[in-house]
Amino acid sequence: SGDPTSVFGSKRLDVVSQLQSADSVADIAAVMLRFTARGSFCGRRQSVKDYSTLLEHLKPWFNESPASMDEVLFLTHVHRQNHLLDDGLIRELDALLLTWSSAAREMARLAADGTTASAVVGALRLHRCLAQALDPGTIHAGTGDFLQVPHIGPMFAQDHLARAPSAS
Repeated sequence: SGDPTSVFGSKRLDVVSQLQSADSVADIAAVMLRFTARGSFCGRRQSVKDYSTLLEHLKPWFNESPASMDEVLFLTHVHRQNHLLDDGLIRELDALLLTWSSAAREMARLAADGTTASAVVGALRLHRCLAQALDPGTIHAGTGDFLQVPHIGPMFAQDHLARAPSAS
């Protein structure tokens, strides 16, 4: 049956298996969402203040299948679009952030016990993305520190680092 204190319950071994093939923080986020998902978003569109704007902003993240409610809330959070949610969905997102934070920490422990160092680092970076509302697809070595400032994106950070004097 699985550890009752585990976010993933009896699916812990499945999580470890998928962590082994995760190559990026975004891949690890997808594993987390796959194993913590709760339901479809389709019936909840009326809870979004500007559904079309939200979907347009999140469009690059969606594949051809309908997004789960958790995926929409995750992407809304990491793209800092929470203002498009009503109070009920904001409360749901707040509760999910606690679950996801626990899941990311548990994934780091699971990865440390049975996968690669890059999966451990990826899970820890995912936890940071959740805490700082950072897009996991933009976390790259040397640029992530700038991304917590709302008007500074990855292109600005890369340009700034390229122009910075070397420490040698």
